[in-house]
Amino acid sequence: MNPDINTLGIEELLADLQSDDASRRKKAAKSLREQKVTDERIIDALKAIASREPNNSARKEAIATLTSMGIEPPPMDPELAKNRKQFRQGVLLFFGLNVLWFVIYIAVLAVFYQNSFNATGSIGNILITIFGFLPYVLNIGFIIFFAVTKRGQIALGMLAGFGILLAAVICLGVIFTVACFVMLGSYQP
Repeated sequence: MNPDINTLGIEELLADLQSDDASRRKKAAKSLREQKVTDERIIDALKAIASREPNNSARKEAIATLTSMGIEPPPMDPELAKNRKQFRQGVLLFFGLNVLWFVIYIAVLAVFYQNSFNATGSIGNILITIFGFLPYVLNIGFIIFFAVTKRGQIALGMLAGFGILLAAVICLGVIFTVACFVMLGSYQP
């Protein structure tokens, strides 16, 4: 054991490593790397974080600390790995389904509007409106389906995909608005 760390310090570090706050666990793991503590309870706590920690930055910090101590980090817990895989699948499913639906929607529009705008009639307009709202119904339906069937990580991934898309649209909207004001400001009649 490091002579700079007393028993009280070990207990505080253990409390930090077992805290509910991921940032405390991360800071504790980082401080342990700098202090080179070799207490078995600390090493066991670091191994638990390295294998089962849902917070990626705290988990990486624990792995780095174990590696710096010359200890092989344990593999990721299978349940955590499964949850991460399902989350990524949810994000990809959201984008894949919506891109596919967009392509189908454009094809339907091309079929209905190939001759002229007024050639579709009221039935065509109703079908186009239904096709326009169907992605909302499908996205919400899939999220509810995955949440109810105990595949909540896929549902969370789909919600994250929606959040990513929403953030991108907001950023593009701000960029477009600023560009419009810049162009209007440079307009010379």
